Amino acid sequence: LRSFSRNADGDPFALTPLKDTLNETIDLCREKFHLSGIVFKISTIPDLTINTRSCQISQVLLNLLSNSYDAIKDQKEKWIELGISQVNECLIELSITDS
Repeated sequence: LRSFSRNADGDPFALTPLKDTLNETIDLCREKFHLSGIVFKISTIPDLTINTRSCQISQVLLNLLSNSYDAIKDQKEKWIELGISQVNECLIELSITDS
C-alpha cells in the first residue's frame, strides 16, 4: 500500500506486464468489494507488456475504483466492472463502469 501512496513522478518508465499492474491494484479492492456485497467483474486481461510507471497506473485505477465504490455502496444493485481493450498496437483502454 505504501508504494501506491507515494509520488511516482520521478520513477523511470519500465516494461511491465499489464496483468501484474492490474492484479496488484485489484487485490487491494477485492475484499472490500466482497464484504460490501459488490460484484466485481473484469474483462480478460490481455497478455501485454507496457512501458509505464506502473505505480501511477495503479494510483489512477485505485482512485477510480474507490470512486465507484463510494457511488454505489448504498445502492440496492451493486456491481463494478473493469473493461480492458487493446485499441491498437500502442493504445490500451481501461474503463470502469458501475451500477
